[in-house]
Amino acid sequence: ALQIRDFHPDLILLNGFQDSLVGQVRALRTLGLVTAGNTVGTYDLMDAATILSAEELEGLRVVSPRYLLAPTEASRSFEAAFRDRYHRPPLYSAAYAYDMIATIRDAAERLTDSATPASWLSAIRATNTQGVTGPIRFNDDGDLQTELALGVFRKGSLVLDAE
Repeated sequence: ALQIRDFHPDLILLNGFQDSLVGQVRALRTLGLVTAGNTVGTYDLMDAATILSAEELEGLRVVSPRYLLAPTEASRSFEAAFRDRYHRPPLYSAAYAYDMIATIRDAAERLTDSATPASWLSAIRATNTQGVTGPIRFNDDGDLQTELALGVFRKGSLVLDAE
């Protein structure tokens, strides 16, 4: 954090797992390096938010799955069912896991009993359906096309960044 301070950055990108992000945020806050809109974290900052206080989080921006910032009926239903069953809110990764099972189910419905690994891969990549996290479809490289949005922590809650 001291090296970052000496560099006087306009933008700070936070990356890492929960434990390292907690330490990064606290060190940057202590040195007064977090200013309005200058600090953006990855998904894992949402996990670190379970440890950090509202004051420590205030103004931090996060690249987030869009469904968390603009919930759909499907994502709200998933969260309610998860809370009912496990008595805690789901992490964002639980919704992606749920959607991946839906992807496998969708592909299986289009395959025969004699499906090969290659036909499974092709069927999975051909998936085009709506999931808890939003549309489930893959690009030409086989990567899941995820809808993202920029969120900002305000008073301890992650909200859609309107700036």
